[in-house]
Amino acid sequence: MPKIERNFVVNVPVELVFSYLSNPMKQVEWLPSVIDVRDVKGAGVGQSFSWTYKMMGKTFKGEAEYTEYIPNEWLVSKTRRGINSTWTWAFKPQGEQTSVNVVIEYHVPVPLLGKLGEMLILHHNEQEADLAAANIKKRLEWRAKFKFLNAEKR
Repeated sequence: MPKIERNFVVNVPVELVFSYLSNPMKQVEWLPSVIDVRDVKGAGVGQSFSWTYKMMGKTFKGEAEYTEYIPNEWLVSKTRRGINSTWTWAFKPQGEQTSVNVVIEYHVPVPLLGKLGEMLILHHNEQEADLAAANIKKRLEWRAKFKFLNAEKR
């Protein structure tokens, strides 16, 4: 099973990072290939939602569920149908910054794609992880800066 791991620091407090990343509807903002998120039900452990993801021209639909949820510390989601994966997030406050570690383990449907297709998908997913980390950092830091600038104007 392929595995991707990313570590990055966001220059905002952990509460803001966790709140953003634990909100399924925000995935369309930071995960480039997510087309939509819908049917969000529940909160915390057991929260579920449906998603549509486009990878290399092919559309996948599936569901996800939060199986572990410790506010501001830990979040695990499992996806099924379409693409089976486990996303494990760890958050560590560092003053006004947050260290984020994400590990993504997923299944590539090799019989459908062949070995060349698998290699292309692995490469695509590595690039997608880099873009996602950059998007998270940029969006959260921009929002924090925008709030600060608006507060200064008052």
